[in-house]
Amino acid sequence: MEGDEKKMSKQRDFINAIAPLCVNEYLKRTKWVLPSVAIAQASLESGWNINAKTLYGIKGKGITSVTKEEIKGRLITTTANFKVYPNIAESVKGYYDLITSLDRYKKAVNNPDYKNTIIAIHNGGYATDSQYSHKIIKIIEQYNLTVYDVPRVYATSSEKDKNTITSVALDVINGKYGNGTERKIKLTRAGYDYRTIQNKVNQILRGGK
Repeated sequence: MEGDEKKMSKQRDFINAIAPLCVNEYLKRTKWVLPSVAIAQASLESGWNINAKTLYGIKGKGITSVTKEEIKGRLITTTANFKVYPNIAESVKGYYDLITSLDRYKKAVNNPDYKNTIIAIHNGGYATDSQYSHKIIKIIEQYNLTVYDVPRVYATSSEKDKNTITSVALDVINGKYGNGTERKIKLTRAGYDYRTIQNKVNQILRGGK
């Protein structure tokens, strides 16, 4: 029982650390991948190790590591070179850059269905494991990661909306929308641009109008 609790704590800590970064990349890009998929892939590729040198298992110049590959239904042990990123944020950015820039993953880009997204990534050659898509989908559903797939609906920040922005910012200050990732998710679901509202919150707290 204690071992299970320790494992669950590690997994919660992993999700809490990486989820805001995945949501941020997802929201700021015109070409995007669902956060639920990005979080689940990182968890599987790293073994839930947020400090892993190769968080997403992206191959390239960096470090040489022992890995397992499935070839014609057989699991073999081999070595491969993996890219290393200086921190978690850069690792997430590197993942988004990779998926959104290569033609072989194009069916995963701007895809609102997490199952179709990971199937497209798998079919694009991201992993040799024949069960890869199934494993990612299981992680997404087990840990309810779709909660991070917030709708991409934005309110404008034009002059006519100033009163609305100020009103929502005051609601944020009064605790209506929570903090951190919770705030970003709730504001986005409500149809507001998180950055616009947060900038207004900061302005008010500094004594501005």
